[in-house]
Amino acid sequence: MCSNTIKLEAGGRVNKMNEVGKQWEGQIVNGEFLLQRYLGASNRSVVFLTELGGMKSRRAAIKLIPADWEGAEIQLARLKAAAKLSHPHLLKIHQTGSCELRETKLFYIVLEYADEDLSQVLPMRALTQAEGLDMLPPVLDALSYLHRQGFIHSRVRPRNIVAVEERLKLSSDSIREEGGAIPGSAKPSAYDAPEVARGLVSPAGDVWSLGVTLVEALTQRLPVWDGAGSGDPVLPATLPEPFRDIAFHCLRREPNQRWTLADIAARLKSGASSSAKQAPMVAPKAPSKSRFTTPMTAIGLTLVLVLAIWGLFRHRGETPPNGPAAAEQRETKPKPEPGTPIESSTPNPEGGTARNSRVKSSATTAELAAPAGAVAQDEVLQQVLPDVSTTARNTIQGTVRVTVRVTVDSSGNVTNATFESPGPSKYFARKAMEAAQQWKFKPVQTDGQPVSREWILQFQFKNSGTNIIPSPAAH
Repeated sequence: MCSNTIKLEAGGRVNKMNEVGKQWEGQIVNGEFLLQRYLGASNRSVVFLTELGGMKSRRAAIKLIPADWEGAEIQLARLKAAAKLSHPHLLKIHQTGSCELRETKLFYIVLEYADEDLSQVLPMRALTQAEGLDMLPPVLDALSYLHRQGFIHSRVRPRNIVAVEERLKLSSDSIREEGGAIPGSAKPSAYDAPEVARGLVSPAGDVWSLGVTLVEALTQRLPVWDGAGSGDPVLPATLPEPFRDIAFHCLRREPNQRWTLADIAARLKSGASSSAKQAPMVAPKAPSKSRFTTPMTAIGLTLVLVLAIWGLFRHRGETPPNGPAAAEQRETKPKPEPGTPIESSTPNPEGGTARNSRVKSSATTAELAAPAGAVAQDEVLQQVLPDVSTTARNTIQGTVRVTVRVTVDSSGNVTNATFESPGPSKYFARKAMEAAQQWKFKPVQTDGQPVSREWILQFQFKNSGTNIIPSPAAH
């Protein structure tokens, strides 16, 4: 067995975590967690996609931390304490423990899988005022809960504000007990309060970090502060109220002069009330096209990651139609020409999204499904529409395209599905994949023998609905 033991640099930093981490794909941690896909690494950890077992498997993220890092034991103890916490706006910690991979001793933490995070959106655009008003309450709720339990978050920043399905959450792997010292010699970041340089952590430090994050989220810029003088940070002139007032009181050099979370919540409430009395604002123009589309779902605030996270960030997605309603439309509309995509834009009458919607193919459906040049006109027997939430659909701008290649067995069932193009959004890619795996096709025979074949399903998510263009794969 080859050795890929991770070497540590002075100060406890992990060297070549990125390179070594990729070599662990396919390994199994403690005979339970398969390292399915490498997601990324930091100086002290590497993260993979994994899966939770049980009646219904669920995706999760597993973070691996070298056990010989000087602060690893302390961090594992913190994680075990954090795993006992439960709040709707905190990422759930499923399990912690120790393991060994290729002669490297590690600690691991299995976390709820997040679709996207705010840091993926900000390079493309700042949040709108409405999104800012939607983002703060969940974050304040989570921080207030932690502080009441005697914990602090310690790392409030855009990449730790994430979206899971339609709920905005804070990461949980940096939670520590209030007053605890910070191990290691990591240099404080732009999000850390001045006192962190002295090894001090407190609820007031979370307030400072929240202030920095808020400024960046609304302006795409950090406050100007040299960290050495006695003055407070300078805020961007473009920061609107009530966020300017909140940020000003969060970013006071002296911890005892900063607002509490209750103060922030009260100011936010009064600011939201004032905004509601004002004339409606004109919606900002859609950003110019780029290779990122930002689709991430979040609560009320459209947290989508620029690739998705998840909504606070604007996506492009769409809602599947109800099966019966879609069928009714096909019967009354003129017969389309071959090559027309399957359209599924009928919303739920009650404003929700059609769940687990399946549309059986009729002669008309088959012609809708068949692209120009296809030999068979009735090969799609069942199309399963992506289960896209109303929140995600409403954040879409333009079109999010996801292309999936499916392998169909001799019975017409999909036996395998892979991405030809996952598109810019993890959320919509996942929804397309889940739907594609449930499609059914007409069995095909060659010389009297059943045969398998491949199809390409192109999903086009739009604000008005989801179009699906199926076509036989070229051989």
